[in-house]
Amino acid sequence: VLTTDSNGLISCVNLVEVKSGVVNITEGAPVTVSFNSAFSSNPYCTVSVDLSGSGSATEGFAWFTNAPNTTAITIKWKDTGGVYTENIMWICTDAGNP
Repeated sequence: VLTTDSNGLISCVNLVEVKSGVVNITEGAPVTVSFNSAFSSNPYCTVSVDLSGSGSATEGFAWFTNAPNTTAITIKWKDTGGVYTENIMWICTDAGNP
């Protein structure tokens, strides 16, 4: 059963849990995303920069500033030009956790 909360976070009940979203980040300013409900164990997560027109950057990369935990992730991003604001997409799951 899939459920979606008011922030657009999607969870899969009784199977694996998946949470995803998009945050708008200005380069150099880390953003913490808090999950509406905690994972039962630390999730596996990935992050990607949307360079399709959400801002002015033409290249760059995003990363987690620390290991994802059961309640939150913190994301930062960097480009090779000026200071830009871009959409950063993220997804986390507990699939594969014992």
